[in-house]
Amino acid sequence: MERYLPLIFSVAFTVLGQIAFKLQMLQAGPLPPGFLAQARFLLIQAFGPWGFSGLIAGSFAVLFWMAALTRFELSVAYPFSALSFVLMVFLSHWCFQESLTPLKLFGVLLIVGGMALVGKG
Repeated sequence: MERYLPLIFSVAFTVLGQIAFKLQMLQAGPLPPGFLAQARFLLIQAFGPWGFSGLIAGSFAVLFWMAALTRFELSVAYPFSALSFVLMVFLSHWCFQESLTPLKLFGVLLIVGGMALVGKG
């Protein structure tokens, strides 16, 4: 089990980072028109409290990912990262009341099934 910890932490920090980014953007409001205004807006959001937390979480995700690559073949480790999609479906429903439709649940089953097949291969 200890062997899998870098993969688990990489997925966890990836998901936490995405949730933090969403929280920042919910506070920020809509994207303004114009390229320069958008670039400025996004840069400001990246260094807002939730945006910066997302950047830090993403940085930790990368570090744990690099550690995982020392323990697993890329062809085994990379499909495991799909777990972030699975977690995000449920966490976005729980945190942001996003829809959880039968089609999304079927997609989750396909992802989990694919992960199982690749893991066995």
